[in-house]
Amino acid sequence: MELLIKNVGRRDVQSSDFVNAENSLVFDFGAPVVSVLESRVQPVTAAPIETSHNGSDLRIHPGLISKRQVLHLSVLVDGAECDVALKVASMLETPVKRAGQGDFEPTSKRLLRFGQIAISLVLGVVTASVVYFATQTLNSTGETLRKNGETMRSAEESLKEAGDQLILLRNCRYWDVHDPERAKKKCPEIKAPASGRK
Repeated sequence: MELLIKNVGRRDVQSSDFVNAENSLVFDFGAPVVSVLESRVQPVTAAPIETSHNGSDLRIHPGLISKRQVLHLSVLVDGAECDVALKVASMLETPVKRAGQGDFEPTSKRLLRFGQIAISLVLGVVTASVVYFATQTLNSTGETLRKNGETMRSAEESLKEAGDQLILLRNCRYWDVHDPERAKKKCPEIKAPASGRK
């Protein structure tokens, strides 16, 4: 089972604030406590927490709990998981109260939630990557098609010009014989072929 203790107050809880030594802060786990498997503090530079257990009770020993410090205990009990009860809270000027259920989620639930968030993030990154590369590929394909289209248009224009020149040359051959005046106006000047000699 998991126990999370937070100092959400505006000041540190001192060792002297524990009224009755080891009996000032006691939690009842509803089943015999076998062992405290793990004890973590945040920030990690904070002093470790000391505990002891007897039956279903877990006692928090006097010690400094700084403001905004978090104490996280993983507790092995001999029985089914149930709600942890705050049995004794005798602290000077420090009201102790139970937080929302979400703050006491079991490790398995937190890991599952973390896994779901991680999977969502990975899927989001993968989707974004696929969209990006697909867009890049489409843009590249579009650019290639545009260039090919320009090349084809240029080739069509060249063919049209060549066809027009061919038609003009055919007409000029006819006009040279039948309409020399027209041939002189519309046909290109005929030059003698180069002899290849100087």
